Amino acid sequence: MFYALLGLFAVLAALLVLLPLRRPPAPPVDDRERDHLRRFDEFEADVAAGDIDAGEAAAARAELERAVVDATVPRQHAWRRGHRGLLVVVVLVVLAGALPLYHHLGTPRIAEFALGNPGADLGEPRTTVEFLLGEVRRQTVREPDDREAWEVLARTTLSMGRYDEAVEAASRVVALAPAEDSAALLLVDALAMRDGGRFGARARALIEEVLARDADNVTALVIKGIALEQEGARDAALALWRRALAGLPADAPFRGELEGLIARVDPDALPAAAPTAEAIEVTVRLAPELLATLGAGPAPDAPVYVLARAVDGPPAPLAVVRHRLDELPLTTRLDAGMAMLPGASLADFETVYVVARVSPSGEPRAQPGDLEGRSPAFEPGQQRHVDIVIDRVVE
Repeated sequence: MFYALLGLFAVLAALLVLLPLRRPPAPPVDDRERDHLRRFDEFEADVAAGDIDAGEAAAARAELERAVVDATVPRQHAWRRGHRGLLVVVVLVVLAGALPLYHHLGTPRIAEFALGNPGADLGEPRTTVEFLLGEVRRQTVREPDDREAWEVLARTTLSMGRYDEAVEAASRVVALAPAEDSAALLLVDALAMRDGGRFGARARALIEEVLARDADNVTALVIKGIALEQEGARDAALALWRRALAGLPADAPFRGELEGLIARVDPDALPAAAPTAEAIEVTVRLAPELLATLGAGPAPDAPVYVLARAVDGPPAPLAVVRHRLDELPLTTRLDAGMAMLPGASLADFETVYVVARVSPSGEPRAQPGDLEGRSPAFEPGQQRHVDIVIDRVVE
């Protein structure tokens, strides 16, 4: 449809420019025509002087007029036929050149995107990202071995909270670069975000592969420590984090978050710090009236996810911790050391909110039937404690 409209407008533009050529200016008068016209003038002068009989004048005049017409009309017709053919040729050249030129230099994909998404606002940043994301997907189809395109797709979908697609794209990056640590750690990030901050068997295997290649890889040491802490092996986690901290420069951006992890497990390991915007204490309880409407309700060991999100920021949690239903009511802590992505922690956003969700299915992402409660938006620097009542069912 788009290219048909483009072709129609090109034809109209060509016709508007070239149609005036269909009325050519009078062709120039040649010597033959001048001779016939001179003879015609002399004839009229002889008739007026009486040198030619009036009865013969009409026949002679008609003969001269035919001679003048025969000398001029055929050439005019030929001139018009030639320019009519030129008009057709020029129109075809315009069409043949305009369509490929626009396809090469223009942005036909934007028009196609707009036709396929009639409600989309092309001036809105998220719409622009969606369009560019579509271009990256097409590139991965055209060149399945383009590692850079797969990596861009993985990182972009990860930041947008599309964790399943991020895992698939990151898996392709690992397949194309199986020995590169950055590829493996990208997939670990995607797997952890998809699984609600938990590190499953596949993620752990990738971390071990990275450490087998580089035993001092700081990112892998920190992630492995987080996985061990989730299992309750705090001493082992602390040892890994201290080892990672020793390998970080004093001005490393991640150093503060790593020190926060260490201080959380062993408050005496680092100098005590006053509470800051990087830490929030959360109290979670379950509304009794909600349980009364559920009958049997979720199993006692159903996971409870407590997570913080930015009001204006990525959909990925800024911090997340997991508990069990039979621990409620409980008080837990969210801090900058729980960040899943660099540059996306509680210390990086002014306004956040906290969600507590019971997941009977065990899925970290919200599912119909989950039980949920959330806090109003607040500024972490101004509010260090929030109370959440889980009081609704996710539909």
